[in-house]
Amino acid sequence: MNIPPPLDPLLPDLANEFANAPIVERYGLFPYADALAYQRHVRNELIQGGAERLIFLEHPPTVTWGRRTHDDEVLNGEINLQNLDCPSVRKVRLQSGEMEVTFVPVERGGQATYHAPGQLVVYPIVHLPRRGWSVRDYLQRLQKIVIEVLSHLGLNSRCGDDEAGIWIEDRKIASFGIHLRRGVTMHGLAINLDVDMDGFGLIRPCGHDPSSMTSASAELGRTIARDEVETRLLRLLVGAFTLSLKT
Repeated sequence: MNIPPPLDPLLPDLANEFANAPIVERYGLFPYADALAYQRHVRNELIQGGAERLIFLEHPPTVTWGRRTHDDEVLNGEINLQNLDCPSVRKVRLQSGEMEVTFVPVERGGQATYHAPGQLVVYPIVHLPRRGWSVRDYLQRLQKIVIEVLSHLGLNSRCGDDEAGIWIEDRKIASFGIHLRRGVTMHGLAINLDVDMDGFGLIRPCGHDPSSMTSASAELGRTIARDEVETRLLRLLVGAFTLSLKT
């Protein structure tokens, strides 16, 4: 497990503002398999009495798939999920050219997803029973926070009708995946800010046509950088997780 150097804290006085706040960690590009191993490590620490954490990062181009993924969700004929040694790095051809993509199976629910630079990912490693939350309660709070962050950008978004994602009309801009063990969460949320959308053409993201995916930059016609949304997202998440703790 290789952990990249952390980025500087966005809100260094956050612990003074929110007592018992989860530890916030920020990283740049974090290879998916290493990030997965790190999540498991932090989760095991929390189960044994360690600290909760909110992990903000981006991933290099990566396809992941959960328990409900079918082979036909991969649209690139050169890739067969059943025959991959995982994690596996493959060169694939996209409209924009050739690119190396990592393929990683995961224990979360859901179907195939794509991660790439320009997509802000947050992994909350938190204890739901301390808050009296069900998985549904937790997901609904994450959805509400993402909708609020997008609204601040001027984007009117909504929850999906039959799945966990966030949509702008018929275009999906954010995804969620959750795994729970002994009340502690893993995985989390991903918001497409300024991501190269070509990579989504490798799969049927969460079972949808690749053309249904969008990003904040595509919707607004300008570049939306990570630092334009991260502070607000961080503050909302820390507030939600801290203020909901049972006393």
